Amino acid sequence: MGRLRQSAANKSELDRLRSRLAEAEETLNAIRSGEVDAIAVEGPHGRQIYTLQTPDRPYQTFTESMSEGAASLTSDGTIVFCNLRLAEMVGRAAEKLLGAPAGMLVAQDEKDVFRQLLGLGKQNVARAEIQFQRQDGSTLPVLVSVKPLASEQLPGICLIATDLSERKRAEEAVSAERQRFEAVLNGLPAMVCLLTPNYDVRFANHAFRKQFGEPQGRKCHDYCFGQSVPCAFCESFEVLKTGNPHDWEVMTRDHRCIHAFDFPFTDVDGSPLVLEMDLDVTDQRLAEEEIRTLNRELEERVRNRTAELQAANKELEAFSYSVSHDLRAPLRHISGFSKILSEEFGQQLPEDAQHHLRRIQDGTRRMGQLIEDLLNLSGVGRRELRCQATSLENVVRQVLSDLEPECEGREIQWKLGKLPLAECDGALLKQVFQNLLSNALKFTRRRQQTVIEIGCTEQQGIPAIFVRDNGVGFNMKYAGKLFGVFQRMHRVEDFEGTGVGLATVKRIVQKHGGRVWAEAELDKGATFYFTLAALDKAHQKTVTHEQEVAHAFAVD
Repeated sequence: MGRLRQSAANKSELDRLRSRLAEAEETLNAIRSGEVDAIAVEGPHGRQIYTLQTPDRPYQTFTESMSEGAASLTSDGTIVFCNLRLAEMVGRAAEKLLGAPAGMLVAQDEKDVFRQLLGLGKQNVARAEIQFQRQDGSTLPVLVSVKPLASEQLPGICLIATDLSERKRAEEAVSAERQRFEAVLNGLPAMVCLLTPNYDVRFANHAFRKQFGEPQGRKCHDYCFGQSVPCAFCESFEVLKTGNPHDWEVMTRDHRCIHAFDFPFTDVDGSPLVLEMDLDVTDQRLAEEEIRTLNRELEERVRNRTAELQAANKELEAFSYSVSHDLRAPLRHISGFSKILSEEFGQQLPEDAQHHLRRIQDGTRRMGQLIEDLLNLSGVGRRELRCQATSLENVVRQVLSDLEPECEGREIQWKLGKLPLAECDGALLKQVFQNLLSNALKFTRRRQQTVIEIGCTEQQGIPAIFVRDNGVGFNMKYAGKLFGVFQRMHRVEDFEGTGVGLATVKRIVQKHGGRVWAEAELDKGATFYFTLAALDKAHQKTVTHEQEVAHAFAVD
């Protein structure tokens, strides 16, 4: 019997609950459809009626258009109204929130904080950052503002919730960017700091702190140099006066040389700052001073060596003239006495003796010419260049005029091309052409018709003067010896000469900043080329001018 009575009681309670649930659902449906204009809520002070139509209707329309979540709560925290935005924030239907306790909006660990916030909202405005609990289990950061509802009809609490998720993401992005920026600054080998106009250190990177320590709120003059007042030598704040970057050098307390680069900078609030980047150039300055010391020592050594060389050259010059004089005297005696023997006793001497006598005379003449050529070569090396604008065509014509006696009885075709003006020593260039053209005449002697060409061409973009002949030529295998002293490609019996002429040509050309070379083939002639620094400079100016003119026409 006892069990039957308990079962009947449970059934009766279940029926009562179902009836109340049906009534609640009917009420909610009526609210949703707008069929009712008020709701009655049982509270600690008895039944209270909350109006949903008439004067409060415009308020409802306004709140539905808000981008923030909004709700009206009873004094005990029951939701009597919420807009769609608040429902979206917690991922629930708005009708499911009506009549529910506001505590269901927040995460479990936030409920105490939220309860305290609602308590404050009954009397004053209060705000707090809270995590809303969404239906799917996720949370949403919001800023909740509460204040008392100043209405006789609806005493309670007004709640406004602002979604902070975008702001939180932006703050996280800014924080990450700041961390990245600080990591870059701290990774730089340069020392970087920010200074305010009143000498505060707003920022110092790792390299700066490694050199000077932690700022600890000290002024920059105390922080970096241990001074109680601004440094008299400091130039960092000049940029705030001029608005232009400035660099300067300073010596630290531990005798390190710092090269400072200062730039005007503006803080986020618009206030002026000095951005300073410092480089430790101590090792560089020490190396530069060492280089200057070495240069001074080198210059002194060069001066001493130059003086020694000049003294040696003077001694050599004196020796050359002395040897020349001492050699010429016995040569004159040999030449004179051999001439007397030949003229006065030549008929009385046997044929062999006369032959030997003629060889003695030839030898003395060659010896005299050799001494003369060596002295000339030595003089070329000592002579200072006297350069002036010179027509190389006129120089060649003068040499050809001097060579006319050697051309008598020969069929020679001279081909003189256009030669440029050159800033050179005309007398020395005359020796160059004299030696080259004399060689061309000598080594074409066996040709029935001699052809010698003088002209100007380009070799690897550089103007080069050339002398070409159709003579016996030479083997290019021995071209490296061609311009050495006493080096000959042919026997004396075949072609006379001392082997000094081309060495003289090379020395003169080198004094003019040029070079000389030859191309030849046996029995097919030879071509000698030489360049001059003055010709190359003039050519470069001409090319540049032509390019400028061409560019001007192209622009036009």
